[in-house]
Amino acid sequence: MSRPAPAFDVRRIVVAIDGSPEATDVLEAAARFAARLHAELEGVFVRDINLVRLASLPVGREIQFPTGQGRDFTAEALEADIRTREFAARRALAAVAERVHVEYSFRTAQGRLDVEFVTAAGAGDLLVVGSGSRRPWGAARFTHTAREVAERSPRSVLISKPGALLGGVPLVCHDGSIGSWRALDAGLYFFGLHEGRLAVLILADDRTEAETLRAQVEARLAERGVSPRVLYGVRPRAPEVCRLAGEAGAGVLVMAADCPALDAPRRREVLEAIACPVLIVR
Repeated sequence: MSRPAPAFDVRRIVVAIDGSPEATDVLEAAARFAARLHAELEGVFVRDINLVRLASLPVGREIQFPTGQGRDFTAEALEADIRTREFAARRALAAVAERVHVEYSFRTAQGRLDVEFVTAAGAGDLLVVGSGSRRPWGAARFTHTAREVAERSPRSVLISKPGALLGGVPLVCHDGSIGSWRALDAGLYFFGLHEGRLAVLILADDRTEAETLRAQVEARLAERGVSPRVLYGVRPRAPEVCRLAGEAGAGVLVMAADCPALDAPRRREVLEAIACPVLIVR
C-alpha cells in the first residue's frame, strides 16, 4: 500500500471573485472553510482585460438580460460597472468574513481571469472558485475560467457550484494511488465527518481489485475510528460518478488531481456534470 503524503495545513484560503451574481455562493463556501480551519481569507477581484480591450473598440452595444434593454458598450461605461462590482465584492467579502469571525484581506488584479486566478492560488494553500452561472432554464454553465483553474492551479481547488453550499456527506474518490490517499486525508481534514458519516468511492478495474482497495481504506480509517460507507465504480464514466454521488447524498466530491482512474478528460466531464461542489486535491 502506497504511503500517503503528509497531513494538510491550510492557513490561507484564496477566493476568486469575478463580480458575477453567483459570487455570493463562492464567498460563503470560502468563508465556511476559513472559519472551520481557522484560516485567513483573501479575496481577489479581477478586472477582466478582455472586456477592457473590447470596450476600447469604436463600436459596441450591450444587451442586458433579462430586460433586453441596450446601452453603448464604452470604456467609460465598463469602468463604471467594474468599479461598482469591485466595491460590491469588497463589501460582500467584509460582511461574510466578519459574520463568521475570520481575518480577511482584499486585492484587485487586472488580466485574464484564468491566469490571474491561477497566479493568486500560489499565494495560498487552497483556492475557491465558482464553476460558472446558472442558465434561465436551470442548467449550469461550466466556464472556461473554472476549467482552466481546475487544471492549472498549483494548489488544491474547491470548485463551487451555483446554489450548492457545502453540506452533506463528503464522498472521496479512491483508486489506490498516492494522490487518492491524500484525497482521503483531505476529505477528513477539510470536512471532518458529517454527522459521523464519510463515503468512499472505490475506483477499480474489476471487483477483485475493488475489494482489495476497500480493505486497505477500511483499515486506514479504522485507525481514526471511522467506518465509511463504501461505493464501487468499475472504470466509471462521468454519468456513473455523478449517479453514485447522488446515491451517497454527497455534499462535496473529493478527488486527487493525479488520480489515474479519473484522468483529465474524465475529470472535466465530472466537473461539468456533477451538481455538488468538487475539491481537487494537490
